[in-house]
Amino acid sequence: MSEHATDPPAAPSGTRWWFAPVTWAATVVVIAGLVSLTAPSSSRPPERIAIGLLLGGSVLLWAAFRDRTWPLLPIGLATVVGGGALLRNGQAYIEVVTQGAGVLVLAIGVWTASAAWRRLGRVAALMTLSIFAGAAALVVSFDRELLSLSIGIVELVAATVVIAGINRARLTDDLRRSSGLVAIALLGLHTIDERTADPSSDHSVRDKVLYEGADRERRIFRFVILMGLASTIASLGIIADSTAVVIGAMLVAPLLVPLMGVSLSLVVGWRAELRRSAVVAGLGVLVAIGMGYLVSAVFGRGTDVATNAEIASRVSPTLLDLAIALAAGAAGAFALSRRDASDALPGVAVAIALVPPLAVVGVAAQLGAAAEAVGALLLFGTNALAIVAMGSATFVVAGTAETEASRPPDLGGWTLWVGVFAVVIVGLLVSNTEALNEAGAQDDLAARVVETWIDDAEYELVSVDVDGEAVTVMLSGPAEPDDLDDLGDALDRALGGVDTVDVQISITESATITIGDDS
Repeated sequence: MSEHATDPPAAPSGTRWWFAPVTWAATVVVIAGLVSLTAPSSSRPPERIAIGLLLGGSVLLWAAFRDRTWPLLPIGLATVVGGGALLRNGQAYIEVVTQGAGVLVLAIGVWTASAAWRRLGRVAALMTLSIFAGAAALVVSFDRELLSLSIGIVELVAATVVIAGINRARLTDDLRRSSGLVAIALLGLHTIDERTADPSSDHSVRDKVLYEGADRERRIFRFVILMGLASTIASLGIIADSTAVVIGAMLVAPLLVPLMGVSLSLVVGWRAELRRSAVVAGLGVLVAIGMGYLVSAVFGRGTDVATNAEIASRVSPTLLDLAIALAAGAAGAFALSRRDASDALPGVAVAIALVPPLAVVGVAAQLGAAAEAVGALLLFGTNALAIVAMGSATFVVAGTAETEASRPPDLGGWTLWVGVFAVVIVGLLVSNTEALNEAGAQDDLAARVVETWIDDAEYELVSVDVDGEAVTVMLSGPAEPDDLDDLGDALDRALGGVDTVDVQISITESATITIGDDS
């Protein structure tokens, strides 16, 4: 017998990640998500939504046949059919596709409500079903805006999970050309679920964001003092129309901390801590609005809400504001989760802008501008929702939730109320976004009509503004044109329902001066 035992055969080495078909599939899904996210405007044709659906559906069909995962087959077929219909005639089929998406959301809601009934009772089930019914109604009502965003977000989230699984399989040398998409996705979910926080962190995230322990009352007192000072600074900056002063208030404001406490409590399942963080955040909101009202009562005389840029920029939030807040919320949670990223928190405070909208609420309310106050409150609600949502997701992905969990979750109906709040906020944002998109489309159409009317004449279009049934046109030229009635008729035919056209002309004159010797 040989002195040395024969070595066992070497296990086959894994495939290079860039050669694995699942990597190509994840790349296609990422592209599909990005294409879908670029098509939320109601003034654009829905071809980009169609491309996102076709790419995503093709990946599902590929996975269904390759991995014999047959439940993916009907989903992939429906997605491809919907994308094909939109690509062929988007204007005709967009409503049908969105109605199908609404039915899918409602079906998911029924399944989720049945699970809530078993675990939380009848009231929770009804509330859950109402949330999904509201979401389905929003998808159907605001077809392109929410459909494109929903598709894009779902595809990017799915791609993120698959990429996490690819990375895990690569590190363990288990990635093969035959690796199935579903198996890799499940591995990615498992990787995210079991991930723990940064081991180099020397203190718990819980200690940073929750108000508990022996010094709880002292920390809440400091929070209220800082909120009062930050709100005063923000209100004065808003009244003075000074961006620099408002930015300074953002750096002082501590409101991000209790909202991050809400995020952590939601994903870990702490009911008492969630309630306490929500109460502290609510206290900060009341302080900010109250200080805004008080400062405006003392210094706000003569402030014009229509011309003040700091007020005007915070009274009509759209989905763009939600996107900014989502990114900032994720950055804030990541910075709190890692000691080596804590330097980013001041930048997050500036990006998320929590206190200035609340100060605008108080200032506008004191000045009697109710619509502006409601708009600013909606902006704050958007920012707060984004922080809670992305903070929760980031705490899960970063492993903080797994590390901090010390007892079984006990949330009751808190998550359902967050869902109700989300449906209301998103619905209002989508409505604002659609209104702004339609207004921009009307302005662009009117500008094209005016440019056609000008043709080769010696006039230059300065601006066009469409406000309901009135159109304001600003021109510059050598004299007043004679055919203004033709312009009015052209605008009425293009826009429909135009009652008045206000043409403002800046007369320009030229003179030639000869400079030379008098001799």
